[in-house]
Amino acid sequence: MKPFATVDDYIKRYGDVDDVEIVETMLEDASRFIAAQLDYVNKTDCYLYPDEAYCERLTQVCVQIARRAIGEDTVVPYGVSQFSQGAGGYTEQFTMANPYGSFFLDKNEKVLLGLNEVRIGFTLPGAPEVGCCV
Repeated sequence: MKPFATVDDYIKRYGDVDDVEIVETMLEDASRFIAAQLDYVNKTDCYLYPDEAYCERLTQVCVQIARRAIGEDTVVPYGVSQFSQGAGGYTEQFTMANPYGSFFLDKNEKVLLGLNEVRIGFTLPGAPEVGCCV
């Protein structure tokens, strides 16, 4: 599967990268993750035959997911949800929002990809099983 974004797309948004191979791999993985999310809700055509605007949204979301998973080496790491710093006792504490670099779609990315639709399901206790839910 061809990735939805390239290293050049990543560099345009976030600047130079230290390891191009890691970025390429993360973009490929993020693309497979997005495709799986679209497959789950039967939106396969969205990435197989996208229009230009949807292609741009796929690229944007792919790069954002990869950046979250890669993280950054800064004083306060990218993805920190809570930060404390002391003085005399030399205390510094971080709480990472995504410590294992897992892929996920945030609310805005779901909107960009059209995955924010309401889905309703139900069960009938005692009813015979019929196929699989869509």
